[in-house]
Amino acid sequence: MSGGVGGVAEMTGGEGAAVLASLQEVLALRQASLEEELAILEPQILATQERLQVATSEQKRLQGEQELAFGTYTTLGRTLDEVMITAEDTTGQVRLASYAGVAEEPAGPRKSMAMGLSAFIACLASVGWVIGRQWWKTAI
Repeated sequence: MSGGVGGVAEMTGGEGAAVLASLQEVLALRQASLEEELAILEPQILATQERLQVATSEQKRLQGEQELAFGTYTTLGRTLDEVMITAEDTTGQVRLASYAGVAEEPAGPRKSMAMGLSAFIACLASVGWVIGRQWWKTAI
C-alpha cells in the first residue's frame, strides 16, 4: 500500500480487500470495547439518575418548607408591629392628632339662597306638570 494521494486508487483488488478486512476487524474490536464500557456505565447512569431524582424531590420539599417559614416569619413580624403600636399607648385614652380650627364665618345654611333655590325648583316642577298634563290630554 502506498502513502500518496492516489494510494487507494493504485491498490489491487486483493490489497483493497485486505485493508477493508483490517478496518472491519478494528471496528469490531472498537464496537466490543464500547459495548463493554456501556455495560459498565449503564448501571452508573441509572444510579446517578436515581440520585438526581431524590435530590430534586428533596430540593422541592426544602423550598416548600422555606416558603412556609418565610410566610410565618412575615406574619409574626406584622403581628409584632401591631403589638408594638398597641403597646405605645398604655393609657387607653384617645389622643388627638390635631385640634380643630376656629371658623371665621358661620358655616350654617344661607336662608335666602335656600328659599330662592326652592322657589326656582317649584316653578320648574309646576311648568313641567302643566306641559305634561297638556301632552297627556292631546295624546289620548
